[in-house]
Amino acid sequence: MIRNIIFDWSGTLVNDISLVLEASNYALNKLGKPVLSLEEFRQKFCLPVQKFCEKLIVAKEFELFQSFFLESFISIQDKVEPLKYSKEFLDFVKNLYINTFLISAIPQQHYEYISLKKIPFSHYLDVVYTGVTDKKQVTSELIKKYQLKPQETLFIGDMIHDIEAAQYSGVHSCAVLTGYTQRIDLELARPELIIHDLSVLHMAMKYSLEWDAILNRIKKNQ
Repeated sequence: MIRNIIFDWSGTLVNDISLVLEASNYALNKLGKPVLSLEEFRQKFCLPVQKFCEKLIVAKEFELFQSFFLESFISIQDKVEPLKYSKEFLDFVKNLYINTFLISAIPQQHYEYISLKKIPFSHYLDVVYTGVTDKKQVTSELIKKYQLKPQETLFIGDMIHDIEAAQYSGVHSCAVLTGYTQRIDLELARPELIIHDLSVLHMAMKYSLEWDAILNRIKKNQ
């Protein structure tokens, strides 16, 4: 039975990919580098961010890239929107008294601004980790700290790093196609489940919180 859910933020609960692309291109342009199309960005983007930047700039430019990125993102972060079905799903799981956690690479200052002034999701999340560079390590530490049973815990994310963190910690993994990574790449990471959006998981969990039953219902309907 699923009693704990770990969420990613960007691409899982909120839609900010176009803004991150805009801020990334602003930084690349400032450094005299070629900018990216959305397709190129989705192909190249990965976590931790340093790995993404290694594909585009030299190591000594990383701090400048971050500075330019933040300069741009701060000016446009009001445009971040909740993803369709995310609020409904959060309402649903909280009404079931499922424990909720957030593990995200988003800087704390951006999370606080967005969750307090733009998208009031913070009251749905029991424990929040932001500014995370290694989700494997943090997920493993979270499991130990809160004494969660891996078989009762689900990690939902939109990127390969999320799936790898789930697998490393022995928890169930669900990939959503609402964010940064395309299905073909997510399939290579072998999550237990890939869904179009959170409404799919919502509908399945209305019938049962047993993981095998959730899997069977979704796969039957796909």
